[in-house]
Amino acid sequence: SNAVMDQITIDTTGNATASAASLSVSRDDHAGCANSSRAVFAGAYAASNVIDYVTWASLGSGTDFGNLTQARGMLAGLSSETYGVFGGGTTGSAVNAIDYVTIATTGNATDFGDLSVSRMRLAASSNGTRGIFGGGNSGSANNTIDYITISSLSNATDFGDLLAAKDKLSAASGNA
Repeated sequence: SNAVMDQITIDTTGNATASAASLSVSRDDHAGCANSSRAVFAGAYAASNVIDYVTWASLGSGTDFGNLTQARGMLAGLSSETYGVFGGGTTGSAVNAIDYVTIATTGNATDFGDLSVSRMRLAASSNGTRGIFGGGNSGSANNTIDYITISSLSNATDFGDLLAAKDKLSAASGNA
C-alpha cells in the first residue's frame, strides 16, 4: 500500500508527475470519486472506514473527511457535483452497502441503500445524475449491473448484465 498520489493533466499526453498530495494513511483497494473542487477517497483492503479528501486548488495532503458506515475495502466510488457514493466491498465477505457523502462538507457517510447483490472488486461510474455499479465478486465473478439516481436515496435497481461475469474491473464515463 502507498499514500503517494501521481498527477496528470488530462488535456495533454505524457507521463504522470509526482504530486504534492498524499493520502492521510497508506492503503490500497480503496475507492475514489470527485467533483470540480475535491477528490474523496474511502476504505482500504484491511477493512478501513477512513475517508480522506484533497482539494484540487491546493493539492495538499489528504485530510480526514469522516468515516464510512462500515469499515471495508475493495469497494467502488462514483459521484455527482454534490454527492460522493461508495458501494459494495468486503469486510471479510462481500457486502451490499451503499454510502454517500456531501463532497463540499466533511462528515461521516450516511446509508444510501443497498446493491441488488453483495459484491466486492466491482466498478462504478456516473454521468453526474445516474450512477452504475457493474460486475464484482460475490464468491465468484458476477455479471450484475445496478443503477442508482444519485439525488434519490434508495436501493440500487437492476440495469442489465455485463456480457460476461467479471471482477477486478474498472469503469469510466464522459461527464458533460
